[in-house]
Amino acid sequence: MRNSINTTCVLLILCGCTPLYSQSISGSAYNIFGVGSLDQFGLLPFQSMGNAGIGSISEESVNLKNPASLSAVKGPNQIFDIGVSYTSLNQQSLSETFSTTHGGLNGLNYWFRASDKLSLSFGISKFSDATFDILDFNVGSSDLDTYSARFIGEGGLSNLYVAAGYQVTKNLSLGIRNSVLSGSQSLSEYLVLDLIGSQITIVQDRRFVKAVPDVGLQYKTMIAPDKFAILGVVYRPNSLVSYKDETIMINSSQDSLEKIGERDYHIPEKIGVGIGFKFPRWELNADFESERWSTNEREESYLYKDRTLISVGATYQKNRFSNNYFDRMAFRAGVSFQSNYVIVNQINYWNQLYTFGFGLPFSRGMINLGYQYATVGTNLNNLVKEKSHTFSLSFTFKDIWFRRGVYR
Repeated sequence: MRNSINTTCVLLILCGCTPLYSQSISGSAYNIFGVGSLDQFGLLPFQSMGNAGIGSISEESVNLKNPASLSAVKGPNQIFDIGVSYTSLNQQSLSETFSTTHGGLNGLNYWFRASDKLSLSFGISKFSDATFDILDFNVGSSDLDTYSARFIGEGGLSNLYVAAGYQVTKNLSLGIRNSVLSGSQSLSEYLVLDLIGSQITIVQDRRFVKAVPDVGLQYKTMIAPDKFAILGVVYRPNSLVSYKDETIMINSSQDSLEKIGERDYHIPEKIGVGIGFKFPRWELNADFESERWSTNEREESYLYKDRTLISVGATYQKNRFSNNYFDRMAFRAGVSFQSNYVIVNQINYWNQLYTFGFGLPFSRGMINLGYQYATVGTNLNNLVKEKSHTFSLSFTFKDIWFRRGVYR
């Protein structure tokens, strides 16, 4: 019984600490908070434009930032996208530096035109990443003197979605999307208590499944011949997720204590506004998004705050119908500034992303290459500064099915 009480005391002490004094050796150290580090939703052509696209009416690439834009694609009636990425991550505290790499498949999407005005899309992408491996030495506690800790996290949330875009009038389009966010988070804590020479293992498991809808609108107006301005709006209502939180504590004598509880979590309300300008060769986009993460309850070691995202991007393509290969190439660049959705150690920081990429056409689609440089976190108040270089590759396959050939 005494061992179980000691284990419970250790758990309470750990809930009050913030294990960011050393680096994560697998993924971002900030993956430990909330549902993990959030991914930006969208395919590589728009990721290469700083993730801006709420006001984009791209005729060549499928735009997932706003479901209302799905009906804007011209030409093919079937498009399939698949992408992979590779990230080199460098982490730096006040006394140490560490580097690691990770990567893999980052999205699949299938788009098809159901009628002249209606287009549909479905696929899967990553919503958040909760993978980390953090070493934290000589942690101080008034009750237990010092102890060493290792925190290992696995999992994250995936986004399985189906969407529809409908062109109501020549200038107005509406869209709706339903996403199923699902996944699990597993947190293992391994502690060595210097004072009493004991080892404690704490394992926590969470599983999420929730359908989350969102809607979009786009309206375009001509500002000059072949030049348009587009206003886009997206909205996601607040969704409450109820899940089981199971915690098992085991000390070195193999005594254990299990706790199972029900908890609630908010996938928050989101509103985004974007404006785009489309010219014969250029497309310019700027987005502003706000997410109300502060509706979630405060945790022991951090609190939630509303998240703001500001993104600006551009693409240049001289003529996608030209016989000249270089005229059909697309060049993209962008920048994004994002506040985090948690405050750690009373520090509120912004993340910065700088992107550029190319679109290389081939007979039935396009090869997209992208690069992103990102900075996350800060060295203030014992936190970790992270810098990453991400290289991405995606393939877009286009085709025309179910149309009768015409012979002359």
